[in-house]
Amino acid sequence: PSECFYRLSISTAPYLDFIFPPAGLPGSQSQYTLYGRNLPGGQPAPGMMVNGKTLEKLVVNIALPTENPSRLGNDLLVDPSEAFIDGIEYRLDSPQGLSNPLLISMAGAPVVVEQEPNNDPAKAPLLKLPCEVAGQLYPRDDQDWVAFEAKKGDVLWIEVFSQRLGLPTDPYLLVQQVKKDDKGVEQVIDLHGVDDMEETSSHVHWSFLSGLLFSTATHDPACRFDAPEDGIYRVMVQDLARASEASPRFVYRLTIRPPQLDFRLVAVPRPPTAIVLDQGFLNITQATTWSPLLRKGGAELIEIFAIRRDGFDGEIRVFADHLPTGVTSAPAILTSITKTSVEPVKRTATLILKAADNAPPGMASISVTGKTTIGQTEVIREARTAAMIWPTLMTGIVYPRSRLTHQLAVAVDADELAPFSVDVAQDLVLETSRTGTVKFPVTVVRRGEFKGALTLKAYGLPPTPGNPVHAQPVYYTSNEIKADQNVADFTMTVPPHVPLGTFTFFVNGVGTVNYARNPEALKAATDRKAAIEKIVADDTARVLSAAADAKVAAEKAATATGDQLKAANEAKVAADKAFIEADAKAKLNAAFLLTFNQEFSKLQEKSKPTDIVTSAPTTTITLKITK
Repeated sequence: PSECFYRLSISTAPYLDFIFPPAGLPGSQSQYTLYGRNLPGGQPAPGMMVNGKTLEKLVVNIALPTENPSRLGNDLLVDPSEAFIDGIEYRLDSPQGLSNPLLISMAGAPVVVEQEPNNDPAKAPLLKLPCEVAGQLYPRDDQDWVAFEAKKGDVLWIEVFSQRLGLPTDPYLLVQQVKKDDKGVEQVIDLHGVDDMEETSSHVHWSFLSGLLFSTATHDPACRFDAPEDGIYRVMVQDLARASEASPRFVYRLTIRPPQLDFRLVAVPRPPTAIVLDQGFLNITQATTWSPLLRKGGAELIEIFAIRRDGFDGEIRVFADHLPTGVTSAPAILTSITKTSVEPVKRTATLILKAADNAPPGMASISVTGKTTIGQTEVIREARTAAMIWPTLMTGIVYPRSRLTHQLAVAVDADELAPFSVDVAQDLVLETSRTGTVKFPVTVVRRGEFKGALTLKAYGLPPTPGNPVHAQPVYYTSNEIKADQNVADFTMTVPPHVPLGTFTFFVNGVGTVNYARNPEALKAATDRKAAIEKIVADDTARVLSAAADAKVAAEKAATATGDQLKAANEAKVAADKAFIEADAKAKLNAAFLLTFNQEFSKLQEKSKPTDIVTSAPTTTITLKITK
């Protein structure tokens, strides 16, 4: 099919396959080994082969920034599962040009390089903690073992980074306790066997965007380690995808250190069709790429995803700044995680951008930040931004492709008004207990010809135990604003057993409007059609006039004699030429008009008013659920 395109690049510039170690401490300046092709001054790297070719290697010094960068580079393709890694983009410069970019990630502890042979647990080197081990899942069936000492009650965070470094790996993590009985015989107890992320890693849960348009699932494992006794412990890392390709590019980071509580955010615009959801499930068969465009009086949604690092469970307040003139946004809350929850609350929140009715046309690159307090320190993190880049039919398990982006642009339409908006009281805060009921008024602002009814539903409420994380519990019966109403009460009853805490949600109004697509374009095309028709009519008149002149000239030439014959023949030639030119131009204009009319008919068909289902969200509402 036509969408299956490709780009082929042929160059003598350096090409980097991987860098080792793949990470360094912030603020450090260390040596790294580049492996690749066409490396200036590079030497062969025996045993390092890709596609049957021995790679070159080159040692370079690289200085890393002191602070973890909020962005991951300008040219790296960063998939959703990799979106929360800290790092920088590195390119090797050469007389032949810059190399392709590679990620150098930021370590959370001093980096040590694995020392072979370490495939035998009995030969596992003893580490000095905290540290990060940089290793390779190579050759095929490689198992890397390390050991460390811990005291009873020590808490450590053990995590592997590999698939999130952009590699097709599936690491497995095994943590063992090593003991000896009274006779000195070694006993081994398996404490943790982790394939993909455990819940304690606080990764993003399935929700509408995370499950379909922005899948943050990762094969990298992690776990919290609580030492049961003083003694020696061992950790093993291997690749469960080892039966496929074996490559020296398959590097990993194994971090073993005390927890470093922190968080990272990613902001993703929600496509307009995705707001008309029912219980979190998509009701369209085709995803669409989308940059937020606000009609006057309208609203757009920005989905916020959080990674809570090393078990951080505090509340995060999220804000949007640098909005276009006339656009406002209330803060959203990523709720703190209660230790008593049977199931965790979802780790997403929604920012709602609303444009005033008189908002001027404009565009801005917005910023989104999250704030929390860890210990006695206020921590502020800028959200990275992402978007879908390749839509795909939502069938089976084939999902659209998304990636991190450089910025998040928001625009305000110059002319079009939103057909309606749905409002609640500004900064509305509700408080109730489990099984309690809250009621608040919802107002619809109608614009243009819209007079219809609206169905009201709430989104962003916490899940209840026993439900899938993406499924919203039933907090209320059907709520609506009738066609003859502008205000209605919205009633919610909080189910039992929901998590306690403070949440933000919004009410979404869904209605059917009669909508004409891009009437300005149709008007402009209509005006242009009239102008073209006039041009064709004028040229047709010129053809007829030229034909009449040519006929008169021909008649005069036929009857001319003597000295008048030459002048008559010249006049006939000129008249014939004028006729041919006018006729050719008229035919060209007529053909253009025919093509234009065909396209105009298509535009007319697309611009016919039709009933469509659309929606509008309120601003965010705060709900406090107490005992």
